[in-house]
Amino acid sequence: MANFKQDILAAVGDEKIEAIMVLDHLDTWGWPQEVDSRDKITDEMIGKSLPAETILPLLDYEYDDGFGRQDCHNICVWTADSVYYIHEYDGSTSVDSVKRNP
Repeated sequence: MANFKQDILAAVGDEKIEAIMVLDHLDTWGWPQEVDSRDKITDEMIGKSLPAETILPLLDYEYDDGFGRQDCHNICVWTADSVYYIHEYDGSTSVDSVKRNP
């Protein structure tokens, strides 16, 4: 199992996070009930750009980044140079990025 917060920080590297937006609550359809306990994001936080220090502690959980559907929050992370997002390829999940100002 991977740690979501650590994967975000590893992807961002030395860049300073300007804001993080959680796009929706965890999609727990079909998952065991204990998965719901990971979702500490409130309705008021969804869809808002918030400081990393507010959101990152709530994204500090283990998730399955292997084959299967996305097992973490759908997020956007902004730095001065890039936008990071959840990427799924062939069933595996990772944090990927695009340049912010092409």
